[in-house]
Amino acid sequence: MKVLLLLVAIFAATSDGAAQVAPVRRLTVAFLMWDGMELIESMGPAHVFAFAPGMDEVTVSRTKEPLRSAFVTLVPDHTLESCPEPDVLVLPGGSIDVPMADPAWRAFLLEHVPKAELVVSVCNSAVLLADLGLLDGHEATCGDSNLDDLMLLGKDVKAYVNRRWVHSGNIITSKSYYGGLDAALYAVRVLRGPEAEAQVLRRSNGDDLSRWDALHAEP
Repeated sequence: MKVLLLLVAIFAATSDGAAQVAPVRRLTVAFLMWDGMELIESMGPAHVFAFAPGMDEVTVSRTKEPLRSAFVTLVPDHTLESCPEPDVLVLPGGSIDVPMADPAWRAFLLEHVPKAELVVSVCNSAVLLADLGLLDGHEATCGDSNLDDLMLLGKDVKAYVNRRWVHSGNIITSKSYYGGLDAALYAVRVLRGPEAEAQVLRRSNGDDLSRWDALHAEP
């Protein structure tokens, strides 16, 4: 028994002695993809979640056909129909014409957003959620140039101008580009706790949480 406890203690720590988070259950994180999305607003958060404990990442699109983001070709893992039940959804910004106009995309979001444990929206994908009525009565943010659309398409949406992210209900909306990484890091804190967030930062940012909290404390 003592040997077993010693092995558990060894594998529960990193090489620098920092405790690792042992998740109770694994979470499926679905990264939604379509032609014209912003690459960093999908793959940036994907890297953050990849460093977090107990996350199974999948990419999901309308079909499995290759799609384009900037100069990169991407091949999704799943279609809307084959996607495993997502615990977390990540929606990139960029061109949102495809999901805005496609009934299959709209039906998927209307079904899965309310059921998800957490939804992370980057930039103008908040406009897509507002158009579906999924942000009605919520606080939210997005790219500054999209704030009017956010309030016009949603009902009673309280829009923030100078927040990197806003958490309301089960939805985290965020600013453009690198704002998605901030929102994903905050999502790790919500899903797995501050130790898991610190674990991610040790991989990328020197274990300093203060600057992230300072950003969010801006009025």
